[in-house]
Amino acid sequence: MHIKEKELTFKSEINNKSKVLYYTFVGFLFALGAACLAMSARISFIDHWAIGLLLFIPGALVLLVVAGMVRNAPSSYTVIRQFRSDSFYDYFHFPDKKIENEQVIPYENIERIYLGRITRSVPSHDYSVLMANPAVVVQWSGEEHKEFRLVSLTYDELVNVLNIMPKTIPLVATKYDLSQTNDATVGIVLESNNDLIPVERKNFAFPYKLGQVESEDVIFWEPIEVKNNREEKVERLRQKGNRIFYGILGFIFLSGIFLLPQFSFENGWFANLWSLITIPSLMGVLGYFIYAFESGGLWSKAWLLGRHILFILAAYLSGSLLGNVLFAPVEGFVDAVIIEATVAIMAIAVTYVLIKVVYVVFIFGRVILGFAGLTPKELKKSMRKNAS
Repeated sequence: MHIKEKELTFKSEINNKSKVLYYTFVGFLFALGAACLAMSARISFIDHWAIGLLLFIPGALVLLVVAGMVRNAPSSYTVIRQFRSDSFYDYFHFPDKKIENEQVIPYENIERIYLGRITRSVPSHDYSVLMANPAVVVQWSGEEHKEFRLVSLTYDELVNVLNIMPKTIPLVATKYDLSQTNDATVGIVLESNNDLIPVERKNFAFPYKLGQVESEDVIFWEPIEVKNNREEKVERLRQKGNRIFYGILGFIFLSGIFLLPQFSFENGWFANLWSLITIPSLMGVLGYFIYAFESGGLWSKAWLLGRHILFILAAYLSGSLLGNVLFAPVEGFVDAVIIEATVAIMAIAVTYVLIKVVYVVFIFGRVILGFAGLTPKELKKSMRKNAS
């Protein structure tokens, strides 16, 4: 940003020097990934394939990232936004697409000023924090449609911008995060928003929290149809999950009555691992329908899991004890049931953690493949593009 008296200039660009540095880094990553694969092949040939696999996985991931970086390589551009004493200056140039445009918009033609937030993740010690900065959007009517220009800035810069622009221009704020928007899409968010609030210029204060924020405080806009479809899908899955859970309770209760009394046990343990395998497996199926989509944080999900475990424990014990009463009580049966129930419940907790690990790996893999353009959706898109 460049400041002169009654003038603020914001400039962003990617020039040839930036692209050289970018491709130099891409080349370094490619050499690193190729070296990992070469060492993996050599170790697998002279030693053991399992040891070579330890290098093959990171090497393959690095090369997927390289493919994504080449596929999504930045194009050269220059964008200049200038808040002058009497007008708003807008210039952009995209050499690769041979697009260049320059406009000077007098302030009397500016119809509205929007305030919003742009968030980004910032490394901090052993973790990252979410930081929110203010953003200003300028709106005016072009020859064919309304024009919007989005500028990210600091709070002090925002105050200077508002001091430069006439106070007669309406000033409103949106609660939605604008990080995923640009000049072409920000207007859709703002004009579809019925929750805009007016902001007073006198004793100005930004209406939403800036600086470090929690992810729960950040709201992203989405079309009402998409939101409704997503909520309906989650609700259907949750209802299906509840039915599956009640089915699991009934199955475990009946199994305790009719199956467990037929099992032999030695040294206080049942001779088979039916409970240790069946109960965690069923909870793993349930996890897809409930825990992956349940709203709330870690503790609320942990409480939900704990509540389900208590219900399962009750069904398991009540069914087993009833079965023991109905089918000739055997000495030591109750102790074996309690021991197996305890171990099975511990296995459920381990299964829950493993499900979370698999879920994270799945999401990470999908993101990497999508970035590299290797998901089925991206491959079909690429084939259609090449065909046309």
